[in-house]
Amino acid sequence: MKVDVFFIVPTLFTDRKNINWNSDIYDNNFTNILIQSSIKYQSTAWLDSGNLYSPNYRQAHFRVFDERFWPNGGEDAYNLAYEDIKKAFEVYLKNYNKGKPIIIAGHSQGSGHGMRILKEYFDDKPLKKKLVAAYLIGANIKHNEFNSIQPMYNAEETGGFVNWNSYKKNKKPRINKDPAYNSWKENNVVVNPITWDRQSKSDIADHKGLYFYDEKVYPESIKVELTSGMLWVSLPKNIPNRLFLRLIRNYHFGDINLFWEDIR
Repeated sequence: MKVDVFFIVPTLFTDRKNINWNSDIYDNNFTNILIQSSIKYQSTAWLDSGNLYSPNYRQAHFRVFDERFWPNGGEDAYNLAYEDIKKAFEVYLKNYNKGKPIIIAGHSQGSGHGMRILKEYFDDKPLKKKLVAAYLIGANIKHNEFNSIQPMYNAEETGGFVNWNSYKKNKKPRINKDPAYNSWKENNVVVNPITWDRQSKSDIADHKGLYFYDEKVYPESIKVELTSGMLWVSLPKNIPNRLFLRLIRNYHFGDINLFWEDIR
């Protein structure tokens, strides 16, 4: 039996000139951005598993992840976004699931909402029996985040979750400067997305492939190293214009793309 994938897109509402706290789901231009970015280059890693469902929700603006804005509208905007996800998930369960196993997947803000979905609908609930896996990537997740849903450190495991936060090797996020700062915390759950265990390092030959913006997969491009709360990633090889990545320390944007074929 094939499974359903419920995928929650990350924060793409980033226009600093836009003073709104939440995106407009009726904005066709923004909807097109979702489809041509996260849906195309992230969610497709799970597409072979079965039916893919991904709600267009009133996602919170990027500024909510700056701790200075959280108490001044950020928390309310984030909660509003989750209410959209919750309603969409209930519609999915009622009308589309039809008893099939479920993969919950997301990135960044999407993973934050995915954590709440797991707590509200799966953790210590009958629906947990239908959970294949939760890919809560680019989030801040502790080992005891859930009551009965555990981190998975074996490629054959089911019923649990995985998480990692990608960063350039030997670098760490800076407070209120790097988007990944509020996702990264010491002692976060970190699963190696190449070996699917706690292996501290991977060989470049183990990497099955990153999915680049030329719509090509580049295998044997990166190796990783697990560190406290972070996944250090080497500078990708063999991709076009790779030198521009030398200037980037935060690989949060590529948490899924870097391991697209490994996930698939």
